[in-house]
Amino acid sequence: MNNSPEQAAIAAFFDSCARRGLMADFTSEERGKIPRLLARWNVKPGGRILEPGCGLGRLTRILAEAVGPGGLVMALDMSEEMLRRAAQRATLPNTTVRRGSVYEIPSEDGFFDQVICFCAFPHFTRKREALREMARVLRPGGSLCISHLSGRERLNRFHQETRSVVSNHLLPAGDEMRGMVEAAGLRVEHLKDTDEEFCLHAVKEEKGGKGMTGYIAVETTTATREDAEKIARALVERRLAACAQVSGPIASTYWWQGAIETAQEWRCRLKTKESRYAEVESAIRSLHPYSVPQIVAWPISHGGGDYLDWIEAEVK
Repeated sequence: MNNSPEQAAIAAFFDSCARRGLMADFTSEERGKIPRLLARWNVKPGGRILEPGCGLGRLTRILAEAVGPGGLVMALDMSEEMLRRAAQRATLPNTTVRRGSVYEIPSEDGFFDQVICFCAFPHFTRKREALREMARVLRPGGSLCISHLSGRERLNRFHQETRSVVSNHLLPAGDEMRGMVEAAGLRVEHLKDTDEEFCLHAVKEEKGGKGMTGYIAVETTTATREDAEKIARALVERRLAACAQVSGPIASTYWWQGAIETAQEWRCRLKTKESRYAEVESAIRSLHPYSVPQIVAWPISHGGGDYLDWIEAEVK
């Protein structure tokens, strides 16, 4: 695991917390909430659970007992001191404690039934990257649960008042949070934010559903380069696409009005969010000279994290 200076500083902070015994266990009030949380998370016997940011393992053994001997729990954290103490608790044979990064989860694609991110998500400073990686290791139909024992405002205020390396570790607002999760290829089914708790539940789309990243490439063809460039510029200017490439000429062969036709055409390919497809299609139709224009799209299943973040930022 290659830590950046930022990640090393965060790990050192939590090493210090572990030595002082902070967040070592639940209060009696918090413990009373656990059965309700397990039911909400739908933890079942035989399930395979990833617990990123497991800390001192106060939840790990509870999860291991809930999934039983037929299931498994992988507890993941980048703080050595946190993990050393967590391992002393995680003694059940169905539990693995691993030092690692949520940005490089040591697991094959689609392995886990659930990712339970408990009291940890704000500390993932590259949140979009973390969400994509957690989505990667979920099986189709698997779920992501992000939970806190206080609401967003209370939690953010607490972190800000620490005046430490975690002062800017904030939980995003609801709409922003929902957008980031959906951009990772997960469908948000429930989001609750009260003074007493924050809970988000999302499901990875089954095969044949949405793309893994939430981003798509949309393509159309035109008779002239000028028309293709007009469409490209208009959609980028309107922030419906982050970028557009025009290429050609290409040779097209197709049926039209009962006869086979051939023509020279130009291709315009755009990158955008899947959630904006309807607007993109409408805009292309309004600009296109054809009565039946080719407008097709396909999901971007994988991509460089920084590039996908750029698409997210530029499509508004």
